Amino acid sequence: MNVRRSVKPKPATVHVEETRWQRRREYGECTAALVMNPEANGAEGLFNQALSNGLAAIVGHHWPGRERKGDGRVKSAAALLAFINGKVRRRGSMRVLEGRTQGYRWRTALATKTLADGIRRTDPGRHGTEGGSPPGKQHIDALVKLDTHPSLRSMGEALRDEGWMHMVASDREARVRALTYVAKLSKEEWARRQDPDYVEDYLPFDPKERDSSFGADACPVCDLETFIIEEADSFGIGIGAGTCRACGYTRTPEMAEDEAMDAKIEYEMSKGD
Repeated sequence: MNVRRSVKPKPATVHVEETRWQRRREYGECTAALVMNPEANGAEGLFNQALSNGLAAIVGHHWPGRERKGDGRVKSAAALLAFINGKVRRRGSMRVLEGRTQGYRWRTALATKTLADGIRRTDPGRHGTEGGSPPGKQHIDALVKLDTHPSLRSMGEALRDEGWMHMVASDREARVRALTYVAKLSKEEWARRQDPDYVEDYLPFDPKERDSSFGADACPVCDLETFIIEEADSFGIGIGAGTCRACGYTRTPEMAEDEAMDAKIEYEMSKGD
């Protein structure tokens, strides 16, 4: 006989915290993507998604439940802005929310007119109609200012994640460019670059300067010891930033630091085995 086990539902407080976290994450990631690339494909959708989640988090923080319609669905960004306009008095061109959380005072100025204009500007593109355009700098700036609210504060983390992904993508492109470049070299030229003496022209001529320089290392792309290190990683792993004089691959200081940190973590974890 099959016996169905009853699954206890999650407490309501757990669902509330999950929703708050999701709204904060969605706002932060979409806003960070717009800050990093305002002309990104789908910028209209990113703007609306960021604004909808940001406003839902703010309204849900001050007026729990009022961010939803009667059927339980979250209100649109335009409806949330209208709600805030009806609840918060205007100070100049802004609607200002302020308070004290965990011992510190905070103040969030909402440029509701600018944000509403951003919705009108981006809505046509989201719905496949003519007459719209991506959000402008003023709309993205107004979106970023929402991050001062205690229910959000996710921009720093999201920008770091977005910056890391951009760095990794750029490094991948640099490796592809280097391989493409090598493929175009003649056999004679590639053989010349494989000669151990080839890299000598790129090292300091003075013996004292050469002893104090980082020297050449094996390139992570072409494997030749023609990678001239210009800056060492701070962990002392030996993954330096520099350029390979054979294939042209350049590893940035940021990428070198990231790879060195991974190597350091792997080493520390292996000590416990």
